[in-house]
Amino acid sequence: DTATGSPTGATLTLSGALASGVGNPLRVVLSPDGTRALVATISSTSAPGSRTSQVAIINAATGTQIGNTVTI
Repeated sequence: DTATGSPTGATLTLSGALASGVGNPLRVVLSPDGTRALVATISSTSAPGSRTSQVAIINAATGTQIGNTVTI
């Protein structure tokens, strides 16, 4: 809940870790109106230097995912 800071809904599990890097903050971003959160994760793969990123949009009021996770 963006007004109280309390968790809403069930815990949502995404693979990987929150995306970050040198000079980059962890990737959880709220929409300007506070109704949605974008969560970006990153996972290493077995190939050297290869990574998979995923993006999910969360309804901030209910804690539920909007649509499907997108892999990029």
